[in-house]
Amino acid sequence: MKSDEQNQLPVFKRDISGKQKLIAFIKLMIRRSSEANISDNAKIIAYYALLSFFPLLIVIGNILPYFQLDVLSVADYVKSAVPPTIFNRIMPILQSLLNKRNSGLLSVGILGTLWAASKGINALKISINRAYRVDKIQNFILKRLISLGTTLVLLLLLVSLIVVFTFGQQFLEFITPIFKIPEDYINVFGQLKWPITSIVLFVILIFFFFFVPNVKMQLRSVLPGAFLTTVGWLILAQAFSLYMRYFGTSWNSYGTIGAFIILLLWLNYSAMVLMFGAVVNVAIEEAGSGQVDVSQGKVHDFIERRKEQNES
Repeated sequence: MKSDEQNQLPVFKRDISGKQKLIAFIKLMIRRSSEANISDNAKIIAYYALLSFFPLLIVIGNILPYFQLDVLSVADYVKSAVPPTIFNRIMPILQSLLNKRNSGLLSVGILGTLWAASKGINALKISINRAYRVDKIQNFILKRLISLGTTLVLLLLLVSLIVVFTFGQQFLEFITPIFKIPEDYINVFGQLKWPITSIVLFVILIFFFFFVPNVKMQLRSVLPGAFLTTVGWLILAQAFSLYMRYFGTSWNSYGTIGAFIILLLWLNYSAMVLMFGAVVNVAIEEAGSGQVDVSQGKVHDFIERRKEQNES
């Protein structure tokens, strides 16, 4: 009887040894990973990510002149985000799309990017909800609007990051002689560029893991998954580069097709890391607090709280 009562408690609150808690937590992770169907959903996410990648480049190529940015600035950020081997293979395609400025293609690129990216985010949302054991609670229109809004926010954060770092360097160079700022500050800014980018990525993942699932949770419960995903992506980039350097020479004979296959594989593994981070958050939340409460969405919850405050 006492054993049954213990099993009803959250894992971290059971009166058992640390080793038993660890084993129970790992079993919980395995169950939630199975429910999230990480392997299959990662393929769907990777497919839509690849589908949105090239329309996004068309959009960026058309708006670069308005921000007085060159192709190399954007390519430099892409190079930091993907393994060098993949970057070297897709760089010719990247330059071709970024240099192809056609206002007629801009609207097509925007629509293609939003459609494909929102489909990928919607697939990720469904998968995470399954891990939380949340059934369908939103209608189709509301679900797609939320996915579209999340896509827009993520794209704005990405563009803002590129613009801030590019113009930030130019702005420092402009005000240095006026305010007699030491030139070392410019060098420090350049050195901190990528560590800050990693921190911003971590913050974006916190936003993503907190707002996407239809559950009520504390913000601190998504920190472990966001941290593991950030570190996991960095490790994956290095591991993938090493693999391609020593074992991926056979792909060279496939040319552009090989580049697409390699990019799709990398996106698939990246999506798996992202899904794993989400499952870690699910397991920690359930192990610490028990079954989570279902939510119609963070915006819906905020509106309901405001109504209750006004009524009281």
